[in-house]
Amino acid sequence: MIITIAVNFSFFLENLKKRKYSLIISGRIIKLLYENNEIEFIEIDNIRYAKFYAANAGKGRKERNPTFQIFDKEEKKFVEMSIKPTDYCLLKKYFTKYNVMIDDLYDYF
Repeated sequence: MIITIAVNFSFFLENLKKRKYSLIISGRIIKLLYENNEIEFIEIDNIRYAKFYAANAGKGRKERNPTFQIFDKEEKKFVEMSIKPTDYCLLKKYFTKYNVMIDDLYDYF
């Protein structure tokens, strides 16, 4: 019982932490914000690839919302966050427009 509560609380804290992060995309620059304060940015030319996938929700199920990652030229992870399916479509169009390689493992339907 205690282990289950600890695991659920850990999952809750991780989700709470992820909600504090956001992205602002302005032209060729992507800014990472934490509680509405800019902490880092990356230019589109410095992105190696973007990855979309569905995280495991436990018991063999997949999460409905996609998880999104951006990797820089040195393959260092710039950001990882859950996004809405509508944002998935917009981000995919954005990266396609700027010829960024996309690793798409998310099944939209």
